[in-house]
Amino acid sequence: MFTLEELGERGSPVHINKMNMTISELINMYVAPPEEVKMVISPKPDQQKEWTGIQKSRLIESIFLDLPIPDIFILDTGSGGMQLLDGRKRIHAAVQFINSSILGLDPLILSGCELVPGLNGKSFADLELRLKIAVKRSTFGVSILIVKRKSKEDSLDVLKKLTIQNILTERLTSYNFV
Repeated sequence: MFTLEELGERGSPVHINKMNMTISELINMYVAPPEEVKMVISPKPDQQKEWTGIQKSRLIESIFLDLPIPDIFILDTGSGGMQLLDGRKRIHAAVQFINSSILGLDPLILSGCELVPGLNGKSFADLELRLKIAVKRSTFGVSILIVKRKSKEDSLDVLKKLTIQNILTERLTSYNFV
């Protein structure tokens, strides 16, 4: 929680840096050595189910079609690192598709793609070079949160607010209200 005094005296206690990052950039942040900017992806909470192969495949299909994908939210820890707050399943699906060995998983073989059925049965290795380059250069919207008060509760409060706004905006946009 933030007080009214904090809002008036020092400007907003939260700064959001919005940008687009290529899938390659996100993967590089994920596997970066400790001396470089590294993104930490916490293990999945027990109550969160992993995506099925079809859900992962449909995300990859959406990437190829350049369809809107919800932003990824990252917390700038202030110590040269980044903590992923929201988007773990999306990043894991992209990493598994492009380089599954990073996660210690089998390669993702696409299935359930309805808009581009020619992708079904394909892995990243099966793609033509131009398609491999296209997927690696595809971007995710990324919102980097810089919270001036570094408590975990403040960061989570901000994330909840942004997530609710993101969901509402997506729903309104899908109905052409915005």
